[in-house]
Amino acid sequence: MPDISPRLRQRINTDFPEHADVVVERLHSLDQLIADSQQDPERMFAAVVRLAQGRLDKLDRATRLAREDWRDLLVGADFGNEDWPARLSAWLDALPPASDGARSTHNGRRARRL
Repeated sequence: MPDISPRLRQRINTDFPEHADVVVERLHSLDQLIADSQQDPERMFAAVVRLAQGRLDKLDRATRLAREDWRDLLVGADFGNEDWPARLSAWLDALPPASDGARSTHNGRRARRL
């Protein structure tokens, strides 16, 4: 069973605060598909979460899409090109630290997230 990375878990907790465990369970329903595809698990899981946009109905659609054609899933989430690692990192790392809801600015000061 592929692990959910800490940064993806943070995104899941942010996007699905009431249903994070449900999301993780549904992501793990794709474990065999991910193994068969030989794709990066974080990339595949993140694509599902990104397309879900914080909604369980869209999560179901995204998991169905993954089963129908995982390539379409990756393209739909904008993780289908060679620069996917940078795009994935930019999306996951855009979240503020979980501790206080603030993020660092380019000059090292803290800015409150609105």
